[in-house]
Amino acid sequence: MSNQKSLKEEIKEGRGKFKELSFGAKIGYIKDYYSIHILAVVILIIAVFAIYRTYQEQNFETVLYTVLINNDKSVWDEDEDKYSKGLSDPFEAYLGIDGKQKRVVVDNSYILDYDKDAEMSVYSAESLVAMFYGSHIDVHIGNRLSLDYFCQDNDCFFYDLREIFDEEFLKRHEARIEYCTFTDGTQIPIAFDISNSKIAQESEITVSPPLIAVFFNTKRLDTAVEYIRFILDEL
Repeated sequence: MSNQKSLKEEIKEGRGKFKELSFGAKIGYIKDYYSIHILAVVILIIAVFAIYRTYQEQNFETVLYTVLINNDKSVWDEDEDKYSKGLSDPFEAYLGIDGKQKRVVVDNSYILDYDKDAEMSVYSAESLVAMFYGSHIDVHIGNRLSLDYFCQDNDCFFYDLREIFDEEFLKRHEARIEYCTFTDGTQIPIAFDISNSKIAQESEITVSPPLIAVFFNTKRLDTAVEYIRFILDEL
């Protein structure tokens, strides 16, 4: 109990400092500040993820991997999968895949809110960073809090929308665009608000507003772009 209490006290003490850091600095802070406590957790995460990826590769092909972050699970019923399937099944049908041999994966297990759940946020941060650097994740769906976690100061882990969408498309959805503002005042468009889209409403996701962005090191860029166009009813 004493070790558990000590960890909680350290997390509470570190929250204030953590909010002020950039994404890159947050990762360094986690490694330095929680290194002793979190080493075993990180090793476990990597091991579990490696096993999971091996299982995926042997049993089905992932055509798109979306992380759904900061969705409020407290209002969900026992069938949590239906919320993820609401974001994947329609797109799988559009692509003409059966969701078995080839799948659109929506992973809803992440929380990045240190005020509400610091311990889960540390776990989520380590997991997401590991998956990002392994180029395993393609698309982000989350609120402004999780979006800012990956894009602030001069560090941004998302594509500039101007690099992957044409000018006419961006103009048509200008009201939906969310920006990242750097310390020098520069703004870049990085996400779309999909609040009023059919797929977001029918999936009954609770994150508000749901902001969709593409990680810049995705290996499935074309599919990620097509997914966003599909959600925005462009296809």
